[in-house]
Amino acid sequence: MFMRSGLAAAIVLATFSIGHAQDVFTGTVTKENFDPDGLTNPDSSLVQEWVVVNDPELPVRIDASKFFGITLHRTQDRGLAADVVIPLESSRSITAISVHLVFLDLWNEVGRTFDLTEAFDVAPGAEMLTGRWNINSQADAEAMRQLVVYVKQVRTEDGTIMSADMAPVLREIRKIAPNAVEADIRPIQKDQ
Repeated sequence: MFMRSGLAAAIVLATFSIGHAQDVFTGTVTKENFDPDGLTNPDSSLVQEWVVVNDPELPVRIDASKFFGITLHRTQDRGLAADVVIPLESSRSITAISVHLVFLDLWNEVGRTFDLTEAFDVAPGAEMLTGRWNINSQADAEAMRQLVVYVKQVRTEDGTIMSADMAPVLREIRKIAPNAVEADIRPIQKDQ
């Protein structure tokens, strides 16, 4: 689902800094914004840390200055869910996109990878991609402390399918989980 960029203006506050390369950005989300309902360990000072990796060869990039990580919350049926808003900038018209969010747990091991795939027609410019996933357990929610997010694939208006170079993505994941391999990143689909 897309919404105009102004709607999600200030969802949460984040600390933002540029990483070692032009297309790698890092930040943190305060506990109050990552977990406003106190669903994970309320006595912990841990915050969510995130890394955005943009492939300069793709016509779409994540605007890291407007990315604020995920937010956990209780659903109406008392379950747990994670929401995300991905601010995108496109230099070409696209008809589909796949963004992957790779979570690493408290022990710096690769956990779950969420796949946010949408088919849509978008002209060059800024858009917001939103997603929600149900979280299976309290333990899964507590393990969502580190996040690497990147555009995995795009389909352009002329039908060209472009995929991200995984080497920079894996390099960033391996800074946290040194033994990680591409096969560790098995995505699950977002909830409808």
